[in-house]
Amino acid sequence: TRETSISCLTKTMSWVASWLVASIIMGSAASRTPSDAVTAVAFCRTMFQGGPTAPVGHVFGVNQSEIQLSWVTSLGGNDTSRGVTQAAYTVTITDGTDHTVYTSGKVESNSQTVTLSAVDGILAGESYTWSAQIYLSTSSSTVAASCTAAFDIAPAASVFPGNAQWIGGGGQVRSNPLSLPAGTVARARAYVTGVGSFYLYVNGVKVGKNIMDPPQTVYSKTILYSTFDVASLLKPGANYVGAFLGTYKWGYTDLWCNMTVAGPDGCRALLMRIEVTMADGTKFSLDTSTAWEARPGPITWDHFFHGETYDGTVTPDWIPSTQPEADNNTAGFSQTWTAAVVVTPQATAPVGMQVMGPDGKAIALGTVTPSMSPPLRVTGTFPAISIVEAHAADTGRAFIVDFGQNMAGMVQLSLPAGHGIAAGTQLRVEHGEIIQGQDRGTADMCKICPKCASCGSHGGGASGPGGNSQCDSRGKGAVCDTYCNNAGLSGGDDDHDLRHEPCFPHQSYTPGFPAGAIGPHETPNRYIGDFNNANMTNVYIVGGRASGETYTPYFAAAGFRY
Repeated sequence: TRETSISCLTKTMSWVASWLVASIIMGSAASRTPSDAVTAVAFCRTMFQGGPTAPVGHVFGVNQSEIQLSWVTSLGGNDTSRGVTQAAYTVTITDGTDHTVYTSGKVESNSQTVTLSAVDGILAGESYTWSAQIYLSTSSSTVAASCTAAFDIAPAASVFPGNAQWIGGGGQVRSNPLSLPAGTVARARAYVTGVGSFYLYVNGVKVGKNIMDPPQTVYSKTILYSTFDVASLLKPGANYVGAFLGTYKWGYTDLWCNMTVAGPDGCRALLMRIEVTMADGTKFSLDTSTAWEARPGPITWDHFFHGETYDGTVTPDWIPSTQPEADNNTAGFSQTWTAAVVVTPQATAPVGMQVMGPDGKAIALGTVTPSMSPPLRVTGTFPAISIVEAHAADTGRAFIVDFGQNMAGMVQLSLPAGHGIAAGTQLRVEHGEIIQGQDRGTADMCKICPKCASCGSHGGGASGPGGNSQCDSRGKGAVCDTYCNNAGLSGGDDDHDLRHEPCFPHQSYTPGFPAGAIGPHETPNRYIGDFNNANMTNVYIVGGRASGETYTPYFAAAGFRY
């Protein structure tokens, strides 16, 4: 089992580590002199997040019954650190008033991990700071290094989800006002999750750096939520909270919860509570409820594998205006806000994969618990290394952009000030991992894929029983006998049995194109067979803003180089 394997590996590595430490000590102790100076730097890690070369940030959602604190110590001082080990440590935890709620005292040990459970004074929903003081074998009476980090204990379930409701009604929701008095906000936390995914905004400002929260789970069993510090985004008076909602991978083990199958409302929902504590101790809160508003929003369609459509003519409109609704949008496009609805999805998992409730019925949305995994974030940017003009069969002019390496990510599209592209123009960003080769004739394709039905009795070039009269000769990279050997899956726009895309017409998932247009927009240059039934196409509808426009997909990512 996995646990047994890890246990064996741990014991083996522990023996190796002990042998190495012993060897180093025996080899270097004799050469050390009293004048040798060893420097040390410690990095604290809460719940094993952070380090070993950088300090950890504030960690949220820590389980009150299992608080894991650890640290990594880096030694320096020329070559004099050889053989030096940790001799002892002291761990201290303080609350928001700097009152000590836990101390280990000085513990003589080389262990660098402490696990605490049910500590008196550590309460659900509160913030704490902890520190580690490290003593080395060179001088066990002197603190050689220390580090500090902070964490929040997860709130009790009676607080969150508490009275918050799953709400939806479109791809964008906006709260009723959260009114705060004049004064200093001492602490403010947003507990939030969405299915399939969300981006949270407070007073029009995006909260945090996370993308595509929450992490994917079997949603009928567990739904993870994130915690954000939103104190700096709040102000006296009316505050407005909103969110973009996407389908992401909700229903990954159920039916695909995409808008083609289930519609835009039943697949997008938000659950949130904000708690605010003022400097004088007064508290305020805001829960998701039917007092919120909803509308389609600018993200009119999304699917994690097939892409998304973003309408740049629609302004986010996070803060209600006294102007008529149409004046809050460009190009005369208007979307009306309506009351949000409580989302109560049906469980669609097949028999044998369902999660059953106490009443014997299948559950659609599972238990909401805090996420402890490091969030998904943008970690780097890659400029284009070349741009070559090409021709697309369905739309004509196109460009192939090479980013130089295959990666998992998103393409940011920027239109400069005065770009001159008319509002409503659709720009497609299509992804590919490789470039198609030159087209080949039927005879050559049948030599490459002789078992295709199109090649006659597996090797001729004439039409075989139930086959087509020609091979698909759109490129030497074409894939055969993968999807199309199954007659039940054959079909598509041209009914080829040899295709470099799956044979069923997944192009029907792609919105925003002229009726009758051939999808999924393959060209002689673009190969998507390795995308396995995924369009990987994002559509940006130009807003026509003279000041310029920038678009990065919210709920769709791809593996691509081109």
